[in-house]
Amino acid sequence: MGKRSARTFTKRTIDSIKGGSEKGDWYADRDMPGFLLRVYADGTKTFAVRYTVRGTTIRRMKAIGRYGTWTLDAARDEAKKYLKSADAGVDLLAEKPALPTWGAWSKTYFERLTTKTKETFHRRFLGFTDGTNAKTGEPTDPTFRDIRSRWNARPLDVFRAEDVEAERAAIREKKGEPSANRWLAVVAACFQAAVRAEILTRNPASNVKAGRENPPRARVLSPDEVARLLSVLPSDPDQHAVAAVLLALLGGARRGEALGLRWSDVNLDEGRATLPDSKSGKRRLLPLVPQLVDFLRDLPRDGAFVVAGRGLEEKDEEGKKKEERPRPDIKRAWNRIATAAGLEGVTFHDLRRTFGLGMSRAAGLRVAQEALGHSTPDLTAAVYTPEGFDAVKAAAEKVAAVYPFPGRRTA
Repeated sequence: MGKRSARTFTKRTIDSIKGGSEKGDWYADRDMPGFLLRVYADGTKTFAVRYTVRGTTIRRMKAIGRYGTWTLDAARDEAKKYLKSADAGVDLLAEKPALPTWGAWSKTYFERLTTKTKETFHRRFLGFTDGTNAKTGEPTDPTFRDIRSRWNARPLDVFRAEDVEAERAAIREKKGEPSANRWLAVVAACFQAAVRAEILTRNPASNVKAGRENPPRARVLSPDEVARLLSVLPSDPDQHAVAAVLLALLGGARRGEALGLRWSDVNLDEGRATLPDSKSGKRRLLPLVPQLVDFLRDLPRDGAFVVAGRGLEEKDEEGKKKEERPRPDIKRAWNRIATAAGLEGVTFHDLRRTFGLGMSRAAGLRVAQEALGHSTPDLTAAVYTPEGFDAVKAAAEKVAAVYPFPGRRTA
């Protein structure tokens, strides 16, 4: 450690010490054992602290700073912090474990999730989806995988609010406000889990605000529009596309559910179809009303899927038959059907919304929620049961009708 002597450290004492050796001469404070001053040949003086952790053989040396930059009182307070901790058996210089990276922590967070939407909602927004769709073989959207790639190696404590906001803004520009808000909710929850686990002291996404979204689409078909739609279906050349339309209108199926439905999951005798992999992440039963059952009994079974898929006659390079895939969409068929029925501004998903409204009116919100496969009634009420003022007025009149109003006076 070089030459060492003890002094009572005061400003006058330190100022009076002249140049030491090239390697530095050490001086110890008599009043605070462990508080040191090092003096070099050029007159530079630096403070340090040396301590032994109580109950161990661990000895540490910590440089505090240069005299002049650090006052004597400030350096003494800094040394006192280390000495006090060492006396309590705590080593402030012990190597702290490195914080997990976003890639490691987000994986841990995802694996611990028990929510019903884990395999759909969270997998997508955390960037854990595959590059190709397992059912169709088509490439999947890389947006959230790209974010994961950019964030993967970054330790959790380096993230700032502006990092999260920059990604949210990019998602909003590319995919719209709803997707940006859903991503923000998932990422904020992941960071908050790290706060609860005492890995982080703050959530960098907590001050990032979600954007305002437009009201959800509320378009449903009127009884007249439903009648016109049903009237043109028998004459359409693509009866498998018609099956998808009826599954949405009469059974509440989503487009992907209708196109992915296999004959092996359809039980016409019991009037139901099983959706083993619905959007909510759980198995769901689809009601098949008698009219739909009759239609499906007459529908040609061209392959494994109710809506005849792709690859029926395709072969690979070795001449082996390729695995059949679901039809990716029915846009062309739906546009043709909608035009024939005179439906303006009607999307395929509006058929499912029309089904949800009918179910709500016939059996109540709880049954509609179950039929649509929603985990909570909130989405069902907000999006799939869009009642207009006429329905509200009619309900108010029914309520008023049961009250015992006195007869009106006549002149």
